[in-house]
Amino acid sequence: MGKAIKIYFILITASLILGYFLYLLTPLTSASKREETLKIDQGQSVEEIAQSLKEAGFIRSQLAFKVYGFVSGALRRLKPGDYNLKPSLSTPDIIALLLAGPKNDIQVTIIEGENLAEIDKKFSELGIISAKGIQNYKFASLRVNYPFLEKAKFLEGFLFPDTYRFFNNSSPEEVIRKILDNFQKKAWPLLKNSRVEDDSLTEYEIVILASLIEKEVPLHNDRLIVSGILRKRLGINMALQVDAAPETYKRYGLPLTPIANPGLNAIYAALHPKVSDYLYYLSDPTTKKTIFSRTFEEHDENRSRYLKK
Repeated sequence: MGKAIKIYFILITASLILGYFLYLLTPLTSASKREETLKIDQGQSVEEIAQSLKEAGFIRSQLAFKVYGFVSGALRRLKPGDYNLKPSLSTPDIIALLLAGPKNDIQVTIIEGENLAEIDKKFSELGIISAKGIQNYKFASLRVNYPFLEKAKFLEGFLFPDTYRFFNNSSPEEVIRKILDNFQKKAWPLLKNSRVEDDSLTEYEIVILASLIEKEVPLHNDRLIVSGILRKRLGINMALQVDAAPETYKRYGLPLTPIANPGLNAIYAALHPKVSDYLYYLSDPTTKKTIFSRTFEEHDENRSRYLKK
């Protein structure tokens, strides 16, 4: 009889524990219509997620959240992002949402030749990064987002043009990491594998040259010739005289940093200069084709013909 009583009490205790556990999984309320956005960051631990949910009033128990997530196999597959949650959701419902991933990510395209300030402005307006106007900052007139500029101010040239998807109100670090990973994957192999061994330019200088080509010349074949012209000017210690970078009229050599973010085509052109007899060029405003000249006199005639100067 004693053994039967022990088994009975074990079953009762187990039932009570299970019942309490199931209670901890239930919604905090079914009446409240409150809805809040909870942000799950990339790399955030399960402990931190559970604590955030508890503090925001979405779950009854952090432990119950972790136990259910572990038993269901979901803990290691929770996705970062912004989630609109209600207290009327049960813990299993919330875990299912975090497992499925957010539905409010934003697609954005960095266009070849855009610079850091333009990218920051675009990301701020789309809500990818929270815009925070800073007074008396040199980019304030563009209404740009200071935190992103501050984090990425040395990365001009490496914010690789491509289409990305980001979550709402991402941190600058998250955005930068994703873009640089893409540069490492797509642009760096071209920079490393296509460089001629005796090239006098470093990889960084090639990115600077590519940024000039990106802003100056739209057509691929023209870019190869302009690449050769600019390298020729560097070789004879002649000012580059690139309209997209006015300082190249006042000083010799490349700009100290890239002036924009070049795409693969411009990087390829910077790596593959085409030898020619030309030393001057200008862009036809109508056709966008580049007009080349061998001498300054010829160049001056082309300026009068195409630019009406």
